[in-house]
Amino acid sequence: MSPNQALTDRSIQESIADTVASLLRFQGIEIWEKRSPVETPSADLRVILQLDAAHPDNPDLNGIAVFYPSHLQSARLAQLLHKTILRTIDIRSQGVQSVHQETTNPETANPETADPETADPETADLETSQMTDTGIPTVYLTVGFVGGREDSINLGNAEYRDCMAQAIATGILKYIQTAL
Repeated sequence: MSPNQALTDRSIQESIADTVASLLRFQGIEIWEKRSPVETPSADLRVILQLDAAHPDNPDLNGIAVFYPSHLQSARLAQLLHKTILRTIDIRSQGVQSVHQETTNPETANPETADPETADPETADLETSQMTDTGIPTVYLTVGFVGGREDSINLGNAEYRDCMAQAIATGILKYIQTAL
């Protein structure tokens, strides 16, 4: 995002997260916001949204990236969110990766046999400290790249953020309907 832009990374993230939470609450889903403890005993899944600021000088790095701990249900949640977002929004993909930087093809993925040699070096160093395997299906969803030419324009648009939030909420609902 340019320094002159009124929106901050945090406000963009919160805008998307708040809309996702509202959409899910409307569907009767109980939501614990970001400041809730991870160990909430009745939590069924966890989705962490972020903007990637690790590559501010690379205007060609745009799109979504999805990370998950080495847990089968986390991999399924990651794949479903990724696929749902890509079917809803015209956006680039930086892939779906385990915290071990195993990249998987969202269309043909087998989370148990991903090839670590295909990891994308541009996204491999994204911070994944929150991605410890808690036993709860968890994904770390990068909704855009701060320095990305396309992302900085798209994420500055409220309608685009609402579409992103709708896609995320839809993916979460699909996961809940099929896995829980």
